[in-house]
Amino acid sequence: MLRPDLLKENIDGEALQWAAKRLYARPETRKLLLVISDGAPVDDSTLNENDPLFLSRHLTEVIGTIETESVIQLAAIGINYSVNRYYRIAEEIELPQDLGVSTLHFLQRLLLNNEPQKPD
Repeated sequence: MLRPDLLKENIDGEALQWAAKRLYARPETRKLLLVISDGAPVDDSTLNENDPLFLSRHLTEVIGTIETESVIQLAAIGINYSVNRYYRIAEEIELPQDLGVSTLHFLQRLLLNNEPQKPD
């Protein structure tokens, strides 16, 4: 992923569905899915065949389904990108180097039920 010559596609909705399916199968009663994102969903092939908001709408639908089912607590951290428009529980950091400490603090608040909330 660090090689600049490789194309990087972000089909976030599909990735979220895959992760949620794996989490649903786990025996734990509390399930928390933390998404880390550096941008909006994008895939050139998909965008060539569909409208520009296709992947964004799909991600929103997947998030809505997961949140409606209330089995998985969903949260997200955006790296130099606001994920607030997609995720109800979200936080943004500026630098990738800050991800480790920020993730630990964010998880601590989530696990202690002191959820960071999306601003109104």
